[in-house]
Amino acid sequence: MPKDKNKVCFIISHKYFRGYKSYLKYYINNIQKFYPEALTIVVDNNSVYGDDIFDTLQGYKNIVILTNESESKFEIGAYCEGIRYLFDNNIINKRGSRYEYYIFTQDTYIIKNKYDFKNHQDMACALHAAKQVGYQGNFMGGEVAVRLLSQLNIDDPGNCLKQAWCSSFILHKSKVRDFLEIVGDAVLTVRRDSECGERYLSAILYSLNDNKISDIDTEPIDSLYDACTIDLEEYHEGEVHYFMKSLQQKTENTKDDA
Repeated sequence: MPKDKNKVCFIISHKYFRGYKSYLKYYINNIQKFYPEALTIVVDNNSVYGDDIFDTLQGYKNIVILTNESESKFEIGAYCEGIRYLFDNNIINKRGSRYEYYIFTQDTYIIKNKYDFKNHQDMACALHAAKQVGYQGNFMGGEVAVRLLSQLNIDDPGNCLKQAWCSSFILHKSKVRDFLEIVGDAVLTVRRDSECGERYLSAILYSLNDNKISDIDTEPIDSLYDACTIDLEEYHEGEVHYFMKSLQQKTENTKDDA
């Protein structure tokens, strides 16, 4: 039988605070509407009141909820825990993978329109490659970025790398293990680490995609909607992006409302 390229797995980095709107249930509803066979793995970065949200998902199928017990947090820490789950449960093994593509996103960067993977060619690409350059020296990458780029044996080729916005991206099944080997020992603990990750992820995706930069949402975000004020559950006239983002500006110092 021909492979189904729309058989995909989502790995979502999740952090919930009371007082901030959660889009997780709406996001998962969209995933299951667009990709009925999809597996969704939610990796929670130690939310105090995560059950406020997870209790609303009881009865849903094809959902796994994990707690990130690793030292590394934010997106990359959560993604690595999700990938380890894939290997530990033989979802990816030496014989192959149950899913063709793996989509890694924040819980506030959600799918709004179906993306058809049938004609997708990239092995690794950002959801949106933002206009900022991907790697800006120690200022936006620090020691982790320097080490990773050295490991990949590349640098920014002619300053063409772009920010992997919101540290969200797609990997072909053949690149998931490679990705974990590159970033699996990185430790992110503060938001600054997450912001740096957006930059050096660009170089990682470039390397895994045979030295090509690509994304699926190419139009600049700020030309389409205001991510600071948007309510993602509302219909937005002229929506053209597959994924849309609500900026909530949460950090390691954010507290739950009483």
